[in-house]
Amino acid sequence: MAEYCRRVILLLNPKMTDGGRKPTIASLSDKLEKLTETISLFQRDAADKLSILVNEIQEVRKSQEFLNEKYEEMKNEMSSIKQTNKELQTENKYLKETLLGLESQNEALELSVNELEQYSRRSCIPYTKDESMDELIVELAQKIGVNICNSDINISHRLAHPTNTNPNPCIIAKFHSRKVRDAVFSNRKKLGCQQFKDGKGRSKYFINESLTKANKELFKTCFEFKKFQGYKYIWTNFGVTHLKERDGSPIIIIKS
Repeated sequence: MAEYCRRVILLLNPKMTDGGRKPTIASLSDKLEKLTETISLFQRDAADKLSILVNEIQEVRKSQEFLNEKYEEMKNEMSSIKQTNKELQTENKYLKETLLGLESQNEALELSVNELEQYSRRSCIPYTKDESMDELIVELAQKIGVNICNSDINISHRLAHPTNTNPNPCIIAKFHSRKVRDAVFSNRKKLGCQQFKDGKGRSKYFINESLTKANKELFKTCFEFKKFQGYKYIWTNFGVTHLKERDGSPIIIIKS
């Protein structure tokens, strides 16, 4: 553009082109023709550059429109993600509350199942065809002041077969009547140091409840607590563990 301006100035200023002489019509006509040509060249060049500039502006506009569309898409996606996240948080909260409720229900069900299982063991164990010990049970009951006969016993057997290391395995008994069972168990302390002849010497016998697995584990834990804390008494009644620190202390009932 600077070159076009210089040419126009030269053509319009005769002193700079004719050495200061007065221009003739022919020279003016020639300069006018050159000026027209220069202006035409300038116009074409300007038009070309303007066309390029217009194209570039259009490309910029297209890019801007594309970016705007992408921005709107990202805004919509972000809004959707936020909504989804909010819904997931609500669902997660609900699931946590549901899980806590299910855990509480499960604990309650486990406790109920354990209590039912323990209740069934008050006077009942699975029937087996092992050696019958009815006469020994009758004798034991008589020694603690409870009169029963063989017909009161539903099942009685050893918990294992005799071995060299354990010639007299424990005996478990089921009574037909819970009343008989409770009478025997309630008078168990009267057994004291009573001994029974078994043909292989004399052995002491004790009366304990048959506990479920859960109650047995709980009793073991409480027994360790008793030893560590120096409690004097621990026992079970209908499968429930009882602790007593000393004579005259309140009884602590432990179910779980």
